[in-house]
Amino acid sequence: MKQLLQCCICLLVITSCTNKPENKTAVEKDFSKIKIERYAIKEGNADSSSLASYIIKEFNDEGLEAKSIYYTADDQMMMQFVNQFTNGNKTKIDWVNGEDKKVKYVKMSYNEKDELIKSESFNPNNEFVSGFIHQWKDNGRTEEKGPIEEGKPFKPNSIYKYNDQNEFVSLVEYDENDSLYGKFTWDYLKFDDQDEWLERQMFFNDTLVRIEKRIIDYQKIN
Repeated sequence: MKQLLQCCICLLVITSCTNKPENKTAVEKDFSKIKIERYAIKEGNADSSSLASYIIKEFNDEGLEAKSIYYTADDQMMMQFVNQFTNGNKTKIDWVNGEDKKVKYVKMSYNEKDELIKSESFNPNNEFVSGFIHQWKDNGRTEEKGPIEEGKPFKPNSIYKYNDQNEFVSLVEYDENDSLYGKFTWDYLKFDDQDEWLERQMFFNDTLVRIEKRIIDYQKIN
């Protein structure tokens, strides 16, 4: 189960639907910085939790996520993801490890609807490592993701569901034999006055495995 959780974390970082341009209703909702505290849960008991790690997300003047830095609970940097954008879409992500060395990068392509349709990763020598096709349904609320395989039809092995704010609702994963690998779901508990979530729970196969708490700094209005 721990291995599957780690796999899920990587998937969430790279293939999130939040690459789509945000529909912001007010300047006040522009982010400046977000801290996400991630608490591990023991045996599904919410009262038995401990800080496992945290993320610092930094945003540019347009409110786009410029960088995400992952830390251990004792403040050691594990990894950072540095983003580049074209016309509001995230088109490249540099993976930088705790020693400040780039270990790979991901290039992302979009269709005319600004929907992510392909993501490809390369090593620092610009050699192709792996790639995925992304297909969208339900007006962008369902994402099907599957590996790029030459000469084979598209076959998704991950299905994401999103809410109206492009936040995760569920993730279903299948193995290479098309058998169910596991299902993650998210339950949102607390929100601020901008209707942005402040606390959510993550479940794996109906068992609580993580609590996340979000601290949001908004850009100041001149």
